[in-house]
Amino acid sequence: MKQPRRKQKRETPHIFDRTIKYLLHETGTANTVSLINALFERQYAYDSPVRFAKTEGLRKRGKTLELFHADIILSVADDDFAIEFQIGDDEIIGLRLFEYGFRHAHGTRRITGRGELVEMDLPDACVVYFENTKTTPEHITFRLNHKTSGKFFDYDVRVFKMAEQTLESLERQKLLLLLPFCLLRFRKELEHTGTKPEARLAVAKKERQAIDDLEDILLRARESGFLGNYDGIMVLESISRMHDELYGAYPEFQEAGMAVKERVEFTLADYRRKLIKETQTMAQSMAQSMAQSMVAAKSAEASAKTKDEILGLFKQGYTVEEVEKMLAQEKAEDTETSTASR
Repeated sequence: MKQPRRKQKRETPHIFDRTIKYLLHETGTANTVSLINALFERQYAYDSPVRFAKTEGLRKRGKTLELFHADIILSVADDDFAIEFQIGDDEIIGLRLFEYGFRHAHGTRRITGRGELVEMDLPDACVVYFENTKTTPEHITFRLNHKTSGKFFDYDVRVFKMAEQTLESLERQKLLLLLPFCLLRFRKELEHTGTKPEARLAVAKKERQAIDDLEDILLRARESGFLGNYDGIMVLESISRMHDELYGAYPEFQEAGMAVKERVEFTLADYRRKLIKETQTMAQSMAQSMAQSMVAAKSAEASAKTKDEILGLFKQGYTVEEVEKMLAQEKAEDTETSTASR
């Protein structure tokens, strides 16, 4: 049996980069802080301020200008970090990270006097390998030598290998943004199955079990209060997209794919129900609080609406601004009537 034909236009070369950037930028800051804590052995509070730096610009090479692009440069509590996400080995990754860090540090350089001293703060750096080989380094150092003086400067780069992480370790470190990339673990195994459908089916079953486990992790994170509803939805959708891109073209994975979509849709619906319920509860609490303060502010003789009547207005769909305007108008009318009767 021939291997199934792949789609003509595939996003695999870009989906890894797009997925992690999407999750980092769009989910709550606690997820970003937990990633920094794990990669760089820090202990920042989850509500620490996070700021993403601009990672694109122009540089001159010879007579031409070219666009340079760094993966992620961000700050947590005013400390800078550079992260490169890799799907394979890259011998000059240390040089690239130094270049990214140098360009970022250049914007906050400090010059003493007439230029006797120029200081720059390079960000701490880390490479995250979604896949690795036997030759993937455990640590990377970029060394800048000055032969005349014999001095050198080492820019150390940490290495984080997804393949060495268990689901338990990812959950313990709250690395929920990396969960979609766990599905990569079956790609090489699938490549080794050749044209045997029964072998591919065995891999498909493993992947389906892994997705069950990933969903359990997200559920526990949601129940603990760490993962918000919207964040959970985004991670789940990313898991589904990753499955479709990596394995969607294989017939043996169709059953798993359908199960993934059903599970995602069910979970999304459950999350949305909780969101609606939470929103309704918040709105009702807000309405009651406003009604109580408004009723308390009026005298017993005033003809203002009662608490139940105010709540009734909210239930009819009136906004807070509309209710406040109605009450203000009524108060003005009461004042005008009271003044005229004197």
